[in-house]
Amino acid sequence: MNLKSLRWTCLLVVSTALALGCSGGGGGGGDDGGGGVVPTTSCISFGSSFAPAQSEVTLSKGGGSVCGVVVVDMVLTDVADVFTVSFEATFDPATAKYEGFSTSGSHLGSDGAQVQVLETIQAGKVSLGVGRVNTSTGVSFNGSQTVVKLMFSKAPGAGSGSSGGLGLDNGKVMGSEEPPVQKPGIAWRPGTLSIG
Repeated sequence: MNLKSLRWTCLLVVSTALALGCSGGGGGGGDDGGGGVVPTTSCISFGSSFAPAQSEVTLSKGGGSVCGVVVVDMVLTDVADVFTVSFEATFDPATAKYEGFSTSGSHLGSDGAQVQVLETIQAGKVSLGVGRVNTSTGVSFNGSQTVVKLMFSKAPGAGSGSSGGLGLDNGKVMGSEEPPVQKPGIAWRPGTLSIG
């Protein structure tokens, strides 16, 4: 492991620990009878009133979404020299259940660099740190490009017509400088998960 990768791993561990603060443990998993996506006749969907804009992180419904699982793309627009992105995605656990992430198509790996994710899950919140490893350089997001994809299913017991926000809190975009420098002026835009 090179010094840059070690620095990135330490930075993400500290960022995740600070994001969790003193909120206590995450608790056990729910009993949905199958341990996977809950069978449903109503579908989960995602919407946002924010279009991608310069120096913003926005959310959009991603490809691969189906009735039972919605894919939400986290998109970063027009930011140079990006090395890591960390944030907390907050949602209403009575509406949605977090199903995981994907780095497939992440622009952080567009030049062949490996992309690593550190994930901490709590009820209604997932903390993620997404970064480049085995390299010492960042990558520029020219235009709107995907950082990571988040997947959500309908929460057990969520009825048709229910909805809840999908927020982005404690977000940080870091460059490849030594020591790491947070990119200033990045706006983080929320969206809404709904059952219909």
